[in-house]
Amino acid sequence: MQAEVSRRSASEGAARLAIVQSVATILWRSILVVALTELSVMLLLEVSGEPITIWLAFLDTVVLAAIALPALYAVILRPVTRLAAAHAAAAAESRFQTIAQVAQDGIVIFGSDRKIRFANTAFERMHGFDPGGLQGLQMESLLPLDLRKEFREGVTAHLQGRKGSVIGQGVKEFAGLRSDGERFPIEISVSELAGNGEVQFVIVARDITERKQAEEAIRTSEKRLHDLLEDLPVAVRVIHEGRLVFVNPADAHLHGFEHVQDELAFGDVLAQITPDDRERVREYYRRRAAGEMVPAEYEVHRLRRDGTSFPALVHATRIVYEGKPASLAVIQDITDRHRLKMYELILPVCCVCGKIRNDEGVEHGHGDWERLDQFVAAHSDAQVSHTFCPECLVEYRRREGLS
Repeated sequence: MQAEVSRRSASEGAARLAIVQSVATILWRSILVVALTELSVMLLLEVSGEPITIWLAFLDTVVLAAIALPALYAVILRPVTRLAAAHAAAAAESRFQTIAQVAQDGIVIFGSDRKIRFANTAFERMHGFDPGGLQGLQMESLLPLDLRKEFREGVTAHLQGRKGSVIGQGVKEFAGLRSDGERFPIEISVSELAGNGEVQFVIVARDITERKQAEEAIRTSEKRLHDLLEDLPVAVRVIHEGRLVFVNPADAHLHGFEHVQDELAFGDVLAQITPDDRERVREYYRRRAAGEMVPAEYEVHRLRRDGTSFPALVHATRIVYEGKPASLAVIQDITDRHRLKMYELILPVCCVCGKIRNDEGVEHGHGDWERLDQFVAAHSDAQVSHTFCPECLVEYRRREGLS
């Protein structure tokens, strides 16, 4: 909007320049017309026999031009010029008013006396005033008491050619005051408005109440999340751009750190993963931060502070932490689970009859005992053939009376 205000002055200047150029054209054409007219009259007099010389005709032309042209300018051209300039200024003002009134941001113009010259609808609504209710008010009356001195000193410093704390400082967080006395947060940008015959200033303001409320809600939510994660008995961490930004005590202890701060200062989180798994996890982090689909749960071998490794199950998801995309990871040590799985892989075989207990589909230790050939045929593609080992063959022949 400040750029639009500047273009307003530029439009008026262009209009005035065009009018001046038109005036110059009218002037030389007027001189030419007057001169040709006078010469024509003199020639007619010459033809008619009147004692008029060419020099007398030239002198008559000069005198006529000297008299007629100032009168022509004063009576016609000057009023037209002023009218055209006023029309151009009015058109520029109308465009500015139209743009300002439909703008979503508040716009206010005030003079060196800090009295308001113009305020758009958004600015009036922002401060709780009816249309036209701000006209002529002191600008600082729309500011809380503790900010009025800073504002006045900023305007004074600018008028004296010194650097102020408000004008020309870009977007600045400030506070406004509504008509009912309510204080509210705003963002303002104050600049000098040139080309109006007097020193004026324009403020572009935006009510940031909702944004501040959203930021506060996020901070409150994150504090609750932080407090909840602190007390969890499982390891939890938040990772942003490859670095730890939060770990709970359970995570620190799991990785061999005595204090949370020690682990946060450790550095790259990938250094806590064994080299064989490091590149895979790095790709997970990258794709998750980009919003792509990645496994929410995966196994990985992690490293403790002393360099020992342990198998872990990681549950990871994408979250927003302090306004930035991050990964929330829950880490579970599954060393005991791996041990149990190893024990479960050992087939229970009877040391007397050689049968195998099949625990598939039932509680561990309560399965039916099956012959070895039946178990192998049911759980593999192997074909079983029957024969005798040497010892059994001797015993069989003895029992059957064949030897």
